[in-house]
Amino acid sequence: TQYFSMKQFWNNSLTCAFIAKKLSQISPNIHINPDDAYLCGLLNNIGLLPLASLFSKELDLVLSNQESVSMKQQLQLEKSIIGIDHAYAGVTLAIKWRLPTQVVESIRHSSDEDYNGDYCSHSVLTRLANVITQNTIDKVNITDELISKSLDQHTDDLDFLGLSTEEFSNLFEFAKDISVNINEISEFLANE
Repeated sequence: TQYFSMKQFWNNSLTCAFIAKKLSQISPNIHINPDDAYLCGLLNNIGLLPLASLFSKELDLVLSNQESVSMKQQLQLEKSIIGIDHAYAGVTLAIKWRLPTQVVESIRHSSDEDYNGDYCSHSVLTRLANVITQNTIDKVNITDELISKSLDQHTDDLDFLGLSTEEFSNLFEFAKDISVNINEISEFLANE
């Protein structure tokens, strides 16, 4: 596809995985195995792969406007254009692959701010990791305004995890610090 890049997919997935793991280690209000958190972050957007393979033109329509939409809006756009969204496709794969329930539910609910089920902690953690990832990947300069905007939009999630604004801000720097190594790994995985 014109707008879907395997390198970018792996960049996002790996960054999200490392941030999710870090969140599990620093969040005092939740107790999630860091390896589970890593897997939830890594596979959060796995449903994009079958969409890119089976519906490349339709996915291009969705992704051509990606900069200006939230993840929730992107899922709605995918559903209206393709008929399914990448969360549904990801859940289907995760169930088929017999992945742990916490991973399946994290994929299913990471964009659902109203979800309050058994795996809410995994979903909130993955959602925040995804937000930080989306706001740091390919950004030359992470501004205080960008961090403040993300902070304002996810205050409830930060409170749920027990994170301070300073800890949240530091995660943006963490993401930038790991980006060089992740970029090299992503190129290898994407075979580019």
